[in-house]
Parts: sequence; C-alpha cells; structure tokens
Amino acid sequence: MGFRDKFKKRGEKVDKEQPSGSSQIFHPTYSHHPLDSDPPLGPPPGHYGPPPGSPPIHNEKYPITNSNLLEFNTSFQAYVPNHEAAVQSDLASYPEAQSAGEPGELPSYREANNQALQQQQQQNQNQSLPPTYRPAPSSHFRALYSSAPDEERDLGDHYTSLFPIYPPRFLTQEEQQVIANRQLMLVQPPVLITDLPRALRFESRFKGQVTPAPGAGGAHIQCRAPNAADTTFVSNLPIYSPHLRSISNGKALGGHPSFYFEIVITSLPSNSADATVAIGFVALPYPHFRLPGWHRGSVAVHSDDGRRYVNDSLSGKDFVEPFSSVGAVVGIGMNVDRMAVFFTRNGRFEREWSLVQDMNPRGIDPARSYRDGGVEGLQGDRDLYAAVGVYGPVGVQVNLNGPFRYSM
Repeated sequence: MGFRDKFKKRGEKVDKEQPSGSSQIFHPTYSHHPLDSDPPLGPPPGHYGPPPGSPPIHNEKYPITNSNLLEFNTSFQAYVPNHEAAVQSDLASYPEAQSAGEPGELPSYREANNQALQQQQQQNQNQSLPPTYRPAPSSHFRALYSSAPDEERDLGDHYTSLFPIYPPRFLTQEEQQVIANRQLMLVQPPVLITDLPRALRFESRFKGQVTPAPGAGGAHIQCRAPNAADTTFVSNLPIYSPHLRSISNGKALGGHPSFYFEIVITSLPSNSADATVAIGFVALPYPHFRLPGWHRGSVAVHSDDGRRYVNDSLSGKDFVEPFSSVGAVVGIGMNVDRMAVFFTRNGRFEREWSLVQDMNPRGIDPARSYRDGGVEGLQGDRDLYAAVGVYGPVGVQVNLNGPFRYSM
C-alpha cells in the first residue's frame, strides 16, 4: 500500500506529529572488526553462495531485470578536469568549524549560525522581505500533505544505485555556442530502462504539453490532468559545466561557479495543495518519475510546503513559505565554490543555506536498506542541469536564459 493510500490524498493536511515507534528512527551502521573467534567470511563450505553483482529489486509491480537495462552510451565523451575535482567548502563563514572540539568531534555551528541568521534577518528587513525561517536540524518524517507511493520511492532508490552519476561532459563547439547564446531548452531526462511499466513511462505520467518558448527564456509546461503523476524535466545542456569552467577560467556562461534560473507559476487548481512544482538542480542520470531533491545528486525547493530537499526522500527540511499562488516568480541559484544554494521570490533574495550542513549522510533506513543525505554530484565536479518537477494540474513558465527578475 502506497503512502497516499496509507495516509491521505494530496490537498488534505496530514498530522505533522512524528510517528512513534523505533521503525521510524534511522540508525547509523558501524563496521565490525573481526575477532579471532569470528567465523571466516563467506558461505560455509559446501553451501551455495549468492551470485555476484547487485541483487534484483523485489517489486512485482515495477520489476527491473538485467535484460531491460540500457548500457551506458559508449560514445559518451567524458571530460577529465585537469584540476582537483572536489571543490573546497566555504568554511570561512563558520570560523568555529576550524577550531572547535576534540579530534573526531563534530564542530558546533550554533554560534556562527546565530550570527549568520541575525545578518540575514537584518538584510531582509532592509529589503522589506518576508521573515526568514530557521531550517529544522533534520528532515520531517511526514509530508505536509502527502507524498509519492512507496513503490516509486523504492524504484527511484534502485534506479540511482544502478546508474552512477555521469562524469562531466566534453562539450562540443556547437554545444558551447548554444550555452553562450543563452539557448537552453527543457527536455525529458534520459531514460535508461527500455521497458518501464506503463505507470512509469513518461507519456503515461505527464499528461500535458511542453511548449518551447525561446523568447521567454526556455519553455512553458502546462499539465491539465488532475491525476498527472510526479514528472521531472531538465535543461538540454548543463547549466554548470566543469569543462567550460576549466577552459574559460570560470568566466564563461555555464562555467561560472554561480548559476541561476527562474520560474513563473501560471496556473494552479482551486486547491493549490493538489499540485506541486519543484525547482532545483540535478546531476544526471536522474529518474524522471521522481521530483528533484528526492535522490542523490539533486537539490530542490518544493512549492507546496516550501521545504528544501537534498537527496531527501523523506519530507524535507523547513526553509521558506510555500509559493503556491498564480503569478509567483521564484528562482533558485547555486554557488559551487561556496557550497551555497539560494532562493528568490518576486525578484528579491529571500534565503540561502550551506550544503556543508548536508554533507554527512544519515543512517540507513532499516525499512528499505537505503541511506539518504550527502552531496554527491553537487560539489562542482559534475555537470549540473536545471530541473523542474511537476505534479498535478499546474502551469509553469521556465526561464533558463534570462533576463531574470532577480539581478545576480
């Protein structure tokens, strides 16, 4: 039984109180150091051992077998950076992190965060912005309304475990020219499974139209079906490319460490909770049947609850007020050098957070043997694509190329 069946439909509020019981608590696992008395590793002599490789997913509704997986495109040209791949975190904003605690002890950011919060509140007051909301230290266990079916969540876990994040692309001259001329478009993410069940196929999930709108900076998404399922679209080329950054010394469009795009919500149902728009960035490949922010290599802010998601298949962390009104102009930007993600509303900066807070993966969920959290693919060493996810009857104008309401 899926999450929507167990709780309530989208649009009906769910009790935000966290459920009781140890089954909802994630416990970290620890490696075991063998002792002299421990039995040798592997199956006992004479017993049949499991075959090599990843075990198949046990999901009768959405089966995946080795026969229906596409191989990686052998003609894919990867770019190997000639500089250190991992980008240093912006710890300068957290002086306590460099000196606090005993060796091996996690540093405390309480004092630095308080100071940063006060500065942000003062800036918001000066700009007549809505008040900022301090993010929760951990993800919610329940959605504000409802979430996707458990089967799709589990398949998204399996999809991302089967297909690692692509290395950065070696962009051709034509592709570099498209990015330089601000001609990015919105497309369907690559599908790497040949015979997906009908319920997961792109044409079955998204019941609407995507109209190219070069003059408006990208595309217009219009979905009118009330039962349209979660679907994610991405830019046709990276909005951030390590290759472009290397050959332009970080100055060219697409190679600058800071990047940004905006959307305008053009239509919503009478109950805005019956639809969701997610705006963020993903590293490919990413499952098209899952909203951005729910799996590895992705970050997003969702409209129905205003929460932020970084590889978070639970229910996100408190961040901003929801942006569920027709005409709302919201934007999301990122700086891979500072490891910061920021959010704008109606042309004004509203809030940002540091991905340093999300670097440590959480404990493994015992119910599905999957570990959320971590910032794999988001540290500047992989191509990042603009991502917009939709659920339900909603219209969205996506502006990938500018001009933007918010001035960088």
